[in-house]
Amino acid sequence: MNILLIRPNPGNVRFGLGPFFRVEPLGLEYVGAAVRRAGHDVTLIDERFDGGAATWVRRTRPGVVGIAAMHALEYDQVLRLAGTVRAASPEAFIVVGGHAAAAFPAPLQTPAVDALCMADGEQVFPALVAGIERRQSLLDVPGLRVRTPEGWIRSASPVERPALDLVPLPDRDLVRRYRPKYHCLQLKPVWLLETARGCPYRCSFCSVWQLYERSFRERSIGAVVDDFATVGDNVFVVDDLFWNHPARSLELARALIKKGIRKHGMLVQSRPDLVARHAELLEAWRPLAKYFDIFFGLEGSSDAALEGVSKDATVDQSAEAAAVARNFLDLLKGRLEAAGVPEVQTR
Repeated sequence: MNILLIRPNPGNVRFGLGPFFRVEPLGLEYVGAAVRRAGHDVTLIDERFDGGAATWVRRTRPGVVGIAAMHALEYDQVLRLAGTVRAASPEAFIVVGGHAAAAFPAPLQTPAVDALCMADGEQVFPALVAGIERRQSLLDVPGLRVRTPEGWIRSASPVERPALDLVPLPDRDLVRRYRPKYHCLQLKPVWLLETARGCPYRCSFCSVWQLYERSFRERSIGAVVDDFATVGDNVFVVDDLFWNHPARSLELARALIKKGIRKHGMLVQSRPDLVARHAELLEAWRPLAKYFDIFFGLEGSSDAALEGVSKDATVDQSAEAAAVARNFLDLLKGRLEAAGVPEVQTR
């Protein structure tokens, strides 16, 4: 079957981090790899650089079209795109997936959409395509919300999430023509890479732990090293919680050094309290890139504010993490990035 995967143009490039981040649709690359493994033909278009979705629909004649919903503020563009696809190919099956779709599905439950993916796409999407080919009830395919004559109905949840080593690595060839345009801060072109998925914490402002039910899965050291070796010279490690297991993180750093892997630029995301407790992590990872950036979430300037968002950390730990980072990152060789949310009041 022909499969068309689309990353919509969000419409407002000035929203949030939009001006600084134009990165590849890694989730769609994972889905594309899984569907290709099942023997299907896959085309991926990135509407941010390649408009004319209707033309691509007519050219590829897809049986299934997958649309990524990265943020709820992009829903208007997601639904616009779904309507365009529906008009160009009324017979195509349209499914929307992504973190936002799984967390806030109701606004997407419209006649322009046939199903929503509520779990890991590389697990659900191939099963969905197989179900369509077999003409079975899609309510028998776990991990979906399906539009039916009786309304939108949730199918069963997947029995369990597979170990990450069983998940095919993303098919980056699907976005080869867009690669020169992908950038992240000063890193251009940039490659996204994932070593682990999920988060065991329960910060109230974050949906990651809810979507993954506080699970945390890691790829094996060997698989991660191989992935590092295949990507380019600028890497954004998209783990929501990098370095969660310090011993494994130190082992991975040693394995990368032994393999002779060193990048021009690297960006990671981690918790300040974790770095405050384990300064050896930065010491081990700093030599792996000429320019090394860290995103910390500094969500409050008081312990009460942090408690109000269930951060399970303290302001002193944030300050200690900043001091640790500054010992290894200077204005010429790296940066310390911080993101926060407005202060909250607690009684």
